Amino acid sequence: MATFTLIDAAGGSSTLSSLGLIVERVIGLGMPDVTNIATPYALLDGSMFQRSLVQSKSVQIICAMQGTSLANLHALKKALIGKLNRDATAVQVPVWLRYDGSGTTYEIPLYYEAGIDTEMDGLTFNRFALRFTCYDPYWRAVSDSTVSLWGNTTIANANYILRKTAGGVWSTMGGLDGEVYAIALDPSTGYLWVGGDFTIAGSTTVYHITYWDGSAWHAVNGAGVNGIVKAIVCGGGYVYAAGAFETAMSPGTWLGGIARYNSDGTALTALGGGLAAYGGAYDVRALALLPDGTLYVGGNFSSALDAGINPIANTAYIAKWNGSAWVSVGNANNPVVTLVARGTSEIYAGGTFTLIGGVSATELAKWNGSTWVALGTGVDDTPYCMTIGRDRNVYIGGAFRVADGATALRVCRWNGVGLYPLGSGVGGAAYDGVTIVRSMAVTADGTLYVGGVVFMTAGEVSLTSPIAVWNGSAFVPEDIDLPGSPAVRGMASDSDGNLYIGFSTSGSAVSPGHTTVTNGGTARAYPILTINITGGTLRIRGLYNYTEGKMIYVNYVMASGDTVTLDLTPGQKSMHSAYYGDVSGYILPSSDLSTWSLLPGSNDIGLLIKTNSGSPTVNICSLAWRNRNWSAD
Repeated sequence: MATFTLIDAAGGSSTLSSLGLIVERVIGLGMPDVTNIATPYALLDGSMFQRSLVQSKSVQIICAMQGTSLANLHALKKALIGKLNRDATAVQVPVWLRYDGSGTTYEIPLYYEAGIDTEMDGLTFNRFALRFTCYDPYWRAVSDSTVSLWGNTTIANANYILRKTAGGVWSTMGGLDGEVYAIALDPSTGYLWVGGDFTIAGSTTVYHITYWDGSAWHAVNGAGVNGIVKAIVCGGGYVYAAGAFETAMSPGTWLGGIARYNSDGTALTALGGGLAAYGGAYDVRALALLPDGTLYVGGNFSSALDAGINPIANTAYIAKWNGSAWVSVGNANNPVVTLVARGTSEIYAGGTFTLIGGVSATELAKWNGSTWVALGTGVDDTPYCMTIGRDRNVYIGGAFRVADGATALRVCRWNGVGLYPLGSGVGGAAYDGVTIVRSMAVTADGTLYVGGVVFMTAGEVSLTSPIAVWNGSAFVPEDIDLPGSPAVRGMASDSDGNLYIGFSTSGSAVSPGHTTVTNGGTARAYPILTINITGGTLRIRGLYNYTEGKMIYVNYVMASGDTVTLDLTPGQKSMHSAYYGDVSGYILPSSDLSTWSLLPGSNDIGLLIKTNSGSPTVNICSLAWRNRNWSAD
């Protein structure tokens, strides 16, 4: 037989029968009502569903009370009133009703509304309906579920390149032996192409260029090239590479700073006579490819060369390869550093130029298929990278601090009309000449990643490495601490949601520890994270639910002996230190503090904590919650 138990504000527990109540019926044990929120279409029939909101619900206990005498009946009612007394505690709190009729004991928080003030039948008998409102209408387990969390994962041999899966797991891919400058994905094969200043990929000998087929690195035709590869672009069954090289390694085919491979790495082809080195040093930096196979090339070169090594007129710093020959699109007066293609005919160029194709343009310009057009008033320092967002905007990164006359710290976007900053930018307002955004990538969901040199802030948040994530409205940190002080020059993303980053350092990286946390309820649960350390200091960087894509970003240093709790309970969300009290201010902007939860079933939970000083011992690192259920069934 089911038992109902009332837990009062002071924690006292009494079964309803011990309070003299004979329960005849209970209404409200099931699922609460929801209100569906939708936005009507302006010009179409119907509406767009937004979300459902759970409503508070009423719980009624239809019961009777039988006393042995009038005085006993009054005593029973007084005891019941005492259980429901709102003035029993300084702050009004709910009573809890427990129920074990479904085979598992659950409880629900209730606030008394009415029912006790009912006339008596005879002198010792009273029938009434106790009515309560439940504002948080979920049935909870009566005890906590607790899971210990892994605080981080050390990635050994994180040498120059890493991959992050859509599920948030970082891996080494076997590593390289030198810096990465360029990463590009070939959509026809799915191969990842990488260029830079290296000669070994995994255990394979390669020279400055290689590709990853999903499981291993491979050498290309000609064994690579004899100098750094700084740019790669893929499309139309070909892979183009450019950089500071002259020839293939074997048999020494002349390339002149640019090469073309078949998409499987075979059939190395020179493009005419390549490009003429400016001042004797090859430095081809930028490539962009249109859907029709037309290739645009930028860099520090004096001209393109035909097959007879004759210069092509008006091809200084930028040139076009039409599939069989070099063609002029007009000289620039200084190097073109970055290029990106948009649509079927548009090419965007950035560099140190102020004149391109006879058009005045301050370091940024667009080729519309027939002429160059300046992008607003340009930027005040070199742009080093560009990419196209899913919104079709052109995203630009570099060393600049002003774009179109307005403050735009090292990142901005071109929307077809003007240049606009991304939040408060990257790296802070101070100019040091070395803080630069060097790479960008857009993932399948439209998230923009930016990487670079030196910067450790983006927007209002601090970073663990010079990588930041633009979520459409603000910058947030990436969940990786790369070895040393890296320059992040290469980035790419594939259709499966994998992110690839190339950088300039080797050693061990630190990424979040992953723990599978199972919420055994049928509704979301809101846990409490507890961490206690001794013997050093430790920095808390973030708590992540990769299953739902919800992140809480933190930058708090724990002292030895401190205990920190991050409470995600609705209405109580806060972070507290045993030493310093409320430390919620160390939760970074754009965190999903209000919505972070454990979904019913399995959750992939990440936690990133790392040694700040000394050798801290983590004594407690756990997540605790009460399973919550839609009903008592």
